[in-house]
Amino acid sequence: FIPILEETGMMKEVGAYAVRTAISQVMDFSDSLIVNVNVSYKQLKDDDFAEYVLGILKEYQFPPERLMMELTESCKAHDLPVLMRTMNKLREHRVLVALDDFGTGYSSLNCIKEMPLNTIKIDKSFIDDIAKNPDTAVFVKMIVNLSHDLHIAVCAEGVEEQVQFDILRDLETDVIQGYYFGR
Repeated sequence: FIPILEETGMMKEVGAYAVRTAISQVMDFSDSLIVNVNVSYKQLKDDDFAEYVLGILKEYQFPPERLMMELTESCKAHDLPVLMRTMNKLREHRVLVALDDFGTGYSSLNCIKEMPLNTIKIDKSFIDDIAKNPDTAVFVKMIVNLSHDLHIAVCAEGVEEQVQFDILRDLETDVIQGYYFGR
């Protein structure tokens, strides 16, 4: 439904609601929990977005380093300088930034090089294949090594089996998430 929200101009309101709700709900949890919120290109393109997010953080007295904004890889297919302006403003205030679904869509090494990222989230499609296809494991290893060399953490999405977990642990993936740990 995100494309429909973007087309109708409702993404700003719904996105703002998502950020506010996520922050308000995580306030009751551990002080070390990081809340991830997906954001769309339209939100990042809005000049007021960073200020709005920073305002919510201030309102709730929520530490910015506990908020991670996740953008999909398709974001970079648009206007990278516009995205960079918003992401840099958020990063200046210690808000974390992740590139979600890495390896699908418009993958580009330039994107990793240019964007101020804290985390790269490897798409589930790679994880599904990692135990069956040795080439996939080599590719994931390359992503992990490159990311670590650039001081970017790596998260593997969609882990469902012990063998996937074992391979990703051996590849020194920083965060492993998926149904293997619970639905």
